[in-house]
Amino acid sequence: MGEQLEITSKAYLSLQLAFRQQKKSKEHTGRYYWLGTRNIDGNPRGNASRYTLPIRRGSHPNDGFKNVTVKPGYHFKFDLKTKGNMFGPNDSIRITPTFEFVSRDGKHRQDVDLYYHAPDRNFVRVGSSFDTIEREITLNARLRNLHPLQIEQTGQTFYQLYRHQLSQSEQVFMQQWLRQVDRPTKTGGFSHMKIPGELRLFRGPTQLPNGVNPYRAYAAEQQWYGEFGIPSKVYVVQKGFPLHRQFSFREDASFFLKDGYIIVNFNIETIRAGRMDDPHLQYIYAPLTNQWKREGFVYSVIDPYGATIHLKDGDIVFYDADQSSRDDYRVRGTH
Repeated sequence: MGEQLEITSKAYLSLQLAFRQQKKSKEHTGRYYWLGTRNIDGNPRGNASRYTLPIRRGSHPNDGFKNVTVKPGYHFKFDLKTKGNMFGPNDSIRITPTFEFVSRDGKHRQDVDLYYHAPDRNFVRVGSSFDTIEREITLNARLRNLHPLQIEQTGQTFYQLYRHQLSQSEQVFMQQWLRQVDRPTKTGGFSHMKIPGELRLFRGPTQLPNGVNPYRAYAAEQQWYGEFGIPSKVYVVQKGFPLHRQFSFREDASFFLKDGYIIVNFNIETIRAGRMDDPHLQYIYAPLTNQWKREGFVYSVIDPYGATIHLKDGDIVFYDADQSSRDDYRVRGTH
């Protein structure tokens, strides 16, 4: 597998020009943040070390924005590449997010639980039975900049590979496929994510020797599209802290962790033929290779203010625990 990630400009105003040629534009700058400096096969990619995961203070391409951090409430778009037989109708990517907190000086890192206020209940723990908010993703979203030809070729390829299992004609199937890419697809919530085939495009080679099945070759490389974020107002406590046993507390109680970053960590697995209990490949804990090491992930970074922060396989983005996206949209009077 291979991965690249982009914080969507629509979601985070201060990072907008890192990805878009101008404000409110969908035209991409060509900048992406990759897992490391090597590609899926371990070969040098050529990207600068600044454009690697996790997204953190100092990731912004403009040094004048070195203090910019991602605020809770903003989501990020990402995509992953797989190779091989991951083109079936019931294949998917499973991602299990976990959360850690690191102090701003980088010296203390610990597992944490996240809480948020739901519309009908306060202090809902992410991953609990009350954590029922689901995310919906549209494949052909404006800011993904997907090529219409790739969308069409993916549908045609899928039909040719599985037409013996499909009851409709190619014309009807393609009409349904082209409608599907513009419709939202449920992918899970804050504690779990499943990226199904509806959010996958094929991108295999098209220049082939004689005798090679062009549909099988084109489907042999797949790109999966996802999106994730944490609640805008989030409360961070040490993992296992019995929050609901506290009889009375304020939202600024001392046991809420502040002055640091919430680290989102992804455990990524591929699922073949719907076998959720038997993952096909594992991004970190594979028996033969650790894809994070293979792609050149760096395990220690120094932020623009001199803090050394040690990283772990799976670290994706740092959210500033002291901020919120709500701060960017407060209504203020003129006097």
